[in-house]
Amino acid sequence: MQYLPPDNYLLGEANAGKFFLGMAGSVRRGKMPGIVRIWYDMDQRRVMAVPDYFLRYRGKQEQMVVAVAIGPDGLYFAPLYANQAGQTSIYKIVPDSTNSYPYRPTQVDDPRQIIRERGCLGCHQINGDSGFGGAAGPPLNRELLIANIQARLNNPQYRQLLDELDQLNEEPWLSTREARAAVRALSGEAAVRQWIINQIVEPRWDNRGSQMPNLGVPPSEAAIVADYLLARPTQTGWMTRLTTVLRSRLAWLAFGAGLVAGMVVAGSGMWLWRRRRYSRL
Repeated sequence: MQYLPPDNYLLGEANAGKFFLGMAGSVRRGKMPGIVRIWYDMDQRRVMAVPDYFLRYRGKQEQMVVAVAIGPDGLYFAPLYANQAGQTSIYKIVPDSTNSYPYRPTQVDDPRQIIRERGCLGCHQINGDSGFGGAAGPPLNRELLIANIQARLNNPQYRQLLDELDQLNEEPWLSTREARAAVRALSGEAAVRQWIINQIVEPRWDNRGSQMPNLGVPPSEAAIVADYLLARPTQTGWMTRLTTVLRSRLAWLAFGAGLVAGMVVAGSGMWLWRRRRYSRL
């Protein structure tokens, strides 16, 4: 673990005053290794936000970060295992606004990964993730989600509520005026999508009594999650459905055959044991 002082802008102003922790993780279990960024306030002696990834491993082989160090010219780190070419390296991260790169350190593209790491399943059930999750918040299946949000948006009292929140000069309603304006300017599923993004970024943007916690999700990640929740389910063809049925029936047939064979073997063994027993008598 390394600490970057608040007055050190080596990694940009947004990363000053943060701890950087190397994480082992498990690729097989979806817990990606990397470097986690922790905002800890020394004066208040507490964590100020949910820790998030500063650097995330994107490979498919197991890997872990075993060394993290802040040098005079960047953040250095070293992975444990060699790459596919058999090479082990020490990497350096430095801000570079003059060039473009395919990936950024904090970039996340997988909505399911965002949902897992942000703890959404602690309160919500999401059908896209096999329908599991918590029950503290409403379920997030597509049709019900759209219906509930559209009913909210079409309510005249809700529009009046947004106008009242626009008059407040305190946070978070002062900085979310543009978010409310964006929802007003849209209609249909576009308005629903924008509402979901706003809700993920700042849960109190349209509700002063919201119980949903602010998880520090940036708008880019919120948009990825919104698109995932609103995606239409893929239609499987008749061949796929037939294959699924056949596989299921073959599995039951194999189970039944194995059960019968086991009973035959057990019965034969019992018969031979009794026969030998009586022959001795």
